[in-house]
Amino acid sequence: MAQYQLRPDKVTTANIISPQFVDAGTRVEAMLDMQAEVFATLAQLNRDWFDRAKSETRLASELSAKLTAAHSPPDVTAAFREWHSQQLKMIANDCCRFFSESQKFMAIGARLLGNDDSDATT
Repeated sequence: MAQYQLRPDKVTTANIISPQFVDAGTRVEAMLDMQAEVFATLAQLNRDWFDRAKSETRLASELSAKLTAAHSPPDVTAAFREWHSQQLKMIANDCCRFFSESQKFMAIGARLLGNDDSDATT
């Protein structure tokens, strides 16, 4: 009967675990990191849009109060001009935020596809 002797000095992680499994583990970690980054970006996007909705509600309420208090057509015109100006500013901010968030998602997608050139997006 043959006896086998374990030699701890010859056993290494590289001998026990196949390189494919090590590579798969690092890929899974990278995917989890990217998933966390996507969720964090989506959470921030959700907070931004909620703040935007509150700002829209506040602006509409202010317009309503100014129209109620208006005593002449020039007062009504001034109230609408101010409201329109604020709306345009909010739309411009929305566009900037949209492109900023889109850039973040594109960077995550590029890393997901193996093109980790994060300096190109900044």
